[in-house]
Amino acid sequence: MLYQKIYTARLCTISKVPPKAGLTAARQRGKKGGRPKALNSKQREIVVRLYNDQKNTVKEICEMMKISKPTLYSYLRQNNGKK
Repeated sequence: MLYQKIYTARLCTISKVPPKAGLTAARQRGKKGGRPKALNSKQREIVVRLYNDQKNTVKEICEMMKISKPTLYSYLRQNNGKK
C-alpha cells in the first residue's frame, strides 16, 4: 500500500516534466505549436478589405475564401486590434 502511494506520487511528478521540457526545447529550435492559420497575411488583408467595402455579404466572402464565419470574424477582430 505504501509502495503504491510512493510509486503513484513519483509517476505523477515524472509524467509532468517531459511535456514541458519538450515544448521548451521545440521553442528554442524555432518551432511553434498550434493549428496553422487558414489564410496567409495577404489573403487576410483581402478578406478585411472585402468586408469593409460592404459590396459582398459575409456568406459570399466566406465562400470565396473557403473559410467559416467564425474564422472571418476572428480575422476582423485581429485587424481591429492592429489599428
